[in-house]
Amino acid sequence: MRIIISKRSFTLIELLVVIAIIALLMGILMPALAKVRKQARAAACMSQLKQWSLIWSMHTDDNDGKFPSGWMPSLQSLGGDMPRGMWVSALKSGWEKHPKLLLCPSAIRPNPEGKHGSFDMAHTFADYKEASGDEAIAEASSYGMNCWAYNTHEDLQRRKEAWHWKSIDRIKQASEVPLFLDSMWRGGGPYWEDPVAIVPPKVNGQWISARYEMMHFALDRHAGGVNVQLMDGSVCKVRVKKLWGLKWHRTFDTQHYLYAPDLWWGEWLSKVPGE
Repeated sequence: MRIIISKRSFTLIELLVVIAIIALLMGILMPALAKVRKQARAAACMSQLKQWSLIWSMHTDDNDGKFPSGWMPSLQSLGGDMPRGMWVSALKSGWEKHPKLLLCPSAIRPNPEGKHGSFDMAHTFADYKEASGDEAIAEASSYGMNCWAYNTHEDLQRRKEAWHWKSIDRIKQASEVPLFLDSMWRGGGPYWEDPVAIVPPKVNGQWISARYEMMHFALDRHAGGVNVQLMDGSVCKVRVKKLWGLKWHRTFDTQHYLYAPDLWWGEWLSKVPGE
C-alpha cells in the first residue's frame, strides 16, 4: 500500500497574507520595543549617576566637605572657558579608568556641529591642562554640574559668591538641592535675578549660548525629564518643569516658577509628558 504525500505550495495570496500578518505584528511590537530600549537606557543612566554620587562623596570626604573651587587658571590658558566644567578635571581620578561614566546612554554621540550637546547628544569640553601642567584632550560628556556648588571665594560667571553652597556641610535640605544631572553643557547655575539664566527653552534641546543656564538642564531626555543626583546622594528623575522647583543656590526661590504665566513657558513645555 503506497502513501501519497501532497506537495502543495503556498499560493501568492497566502504568502501575501502571511507577510501582512508579520508586518502587522512588527508594527505593534516595534514601538513597544523602542520604549523598552529607552527605559533601559534611562535605568543605565540612573545607575551611572549613583556611581557619580560615590565619586562626589569621595571628593568631599577628601577635602573636608568642600566642593571644587571652579577656578583653574591653567584651564583658561588653553582657552578652556572651564569654570562650568572644572569638575571634569577635579574628579578625574574617579572616572578616568571608566570614561563611559561621562556619557548618558541616551546621549552618547557628540554634537558634530558644535561643542554644546542636546537631549540626544553629548557636549564636548575644551582642551585643558592638569595641575601637573600636562595637557589633557577634550572629553565628551552628557552630564553637567550645578555650578552653585563650587567653593568659590569670588563671584563666578556673574553668580554671586555668597549664594554658593561651597561645602556639603552647609546644606540642610540636601534632598532638594541638585548637584549633578543630565545636561547639554558642562554645567550651569540658574537664578531668577537674571532673566537670561532662568528662561525656559522653547523646543527640546534649544541652544542659544552658555548664559542660558537653565536651558542646559531643561531637557526631555528620559520620557519627559532628566535624571538628577541630589546633594544627599540620592538619584531620581525630575520632570522638566519641576527643575525650576529645585533649590539651586542658597537663596533660590523654589516657588517662583508656580506663578510664571503660560506665555513665559511657551508651547513646548505645555506639551511635555507629565507637565
